[in-house]
Amino acid sequence: MPSILITGAAGFIGFHLAYRFASSSDWKVIALDNINAYYDIGIKLDRLRELGIREILDDQMVSSERFGNLQFIKMDLRDRHKVLRFFQDHQVDVLCHLAAQAGVRHSLACPEDYVSNNISGFLNILDGCRLKGIRKLCFASSSSVYGKNALYPLSENLVTDSPISPYAVTKKCDELLAFCYGHQYGIQTAGLRLFTVYGPWGRPDMALYKFVRNIFSDRPIELYNYGKMKRDFTYIDDCIDAITLIVEKLCSIGDDRFFEIYNVASGRMVDLEYFVSLIEKETGRKAQIIYRPIQAGDVEATFGDISKIRDFVGYEPRVSVEEGIARFVRWYREYHGV
Repeated sequence: MPSILITGAAGFIGFHLAYRFASSSDWKVIALDNINAYYDIGIKLDRLRELGIREILDDQMVSSERFGNLQFIKMDLRDRHKVLRFFQDHQVDVLCHLAAQAGVRHSLACPEDYVSNNISGFLNILDGCRLKGIRKLCFASSSSVYGKNALYPLSENLVTDSPISPYAVTKKCDELLAFCYGHQYGIQTAGLRLFTVYGPWGRPDMALYKFVRNIFSDRPIELYNYGKMKRDFTYIDDCIDAITLIVEKLCSIGDDRFFEIYNVASGRMVDLEYFVSLIEKETGRKAQIIYRPIQAGDVEATFGDISKIRDFVGYEPRVSVEEGIARFVRWYREYHGV
């Protein structure tokens, strides 16, 4: 049975990916996270409970009570000695690296956190792969690397040398490091530029969660750039489908492709004000809106070209933003007892 290491497994996307692979009898899953306090760790612990992880011990493997093929370890990827020792002690056939310090706006205030987590942590992962001979690696990049590029839809062959936030800079650095290690050490690497992933168990610091929370609490929501924003919203199930297809493809092909970048998006650009109207419809409440100027580090629009990943693995997004918001609001009501 092949083993997959999923970093960031207490996070939004990592949790869903760990659940998907643990639900299959074809994989042994090692889930890893440092459970940092960038946002409320309560939802991170609840995600782990959904995976059957009831006890958490620093730097020690804990077996899931729900999935017999899943183990969890709490570890900080910035600790190079511990990371390299982990790779020495455990068999890993495929690695899916989703751990990162997230948040575009927060990166302007605390850039050092992003350099240490997203660059130094990823370098430790790459060196673990190099030293242990792991040849299959999938990692999360971000649509933020496109900066203010307005050649829509955003294609992987566009030049991305003008990031406008420290977060985007670190993600671009990750792509360059992955290219270097792929070229030098034969690590087959797929970088995924994720476009605004949303859905149940999402991050409380992201727009959808904040909007729904504030609307149910009769508090105002803030729309930046005076509401004139457009986003390519990717539903979590579609994102997990894409990552799973990429991982399976990496395991089936030879060593001729050592580095590729793929957009993971819905292929649809949605007006933010329409997005809010859908939330109003599903919550049955009217939003109190405060309009603000655009924030530093933000972009007015994102819209991903998904033709490359469609051609490579047959990826097709299935969940519309209308259905995705309905699903999120149903989950929110149940999770928070609204």
